[in-house]
Amino acid sequence: MSNGAKKSSIPAGAKIRTGVPAERPQAALDALIALFSKMDNVVSARLGLIEILYADGNSEFTYAIGIQCSTGEQETIDQAVEVLQSVPAGRWSISVFPPTSQYFTKEAIVFFGKATEAKGLGGWFARLFQSKQNETSRQ
Repeated sequence: MSNGAKKSSIPAGAKIRTGVPAERPQAALDALIALFSKMDNVVSARLGLIEILYADGNSEFTYAIGIQCSTGEQETIDQAVEVLQSVPAGRWSISVFPPTSQYFTKEAIVFFGKATEAKGLGGWFARLFQSKQNETSRQ
């Protein structure tokens, strides 16, 4: 079992393969959920798995965490890394990557998301379609 987050970068010449882990680092996810629940700027967070294929033929796996923020992204990442360094990571180390398709598949596990964001949009769409429907029925 690996402990916490690891600060590293993908070296030039290395390739990556992305996927979804069969085993989740639950203690780490629980700690991140607790942190993100206290923050207004975290829109969502996802979990993936990355295999880094080094130019020398070696490879390593890392859990990938992607954090989508409305503001303060670097500060949020720094806080997340600090939290991750104090909990067991699970089978592999944990790395934080931008939440883009380069690092995450469509099947990535969204483990944190603010439902209020979607509800607000849903109400707006409902009102829009209601007013369009009323306009059509008047004609």
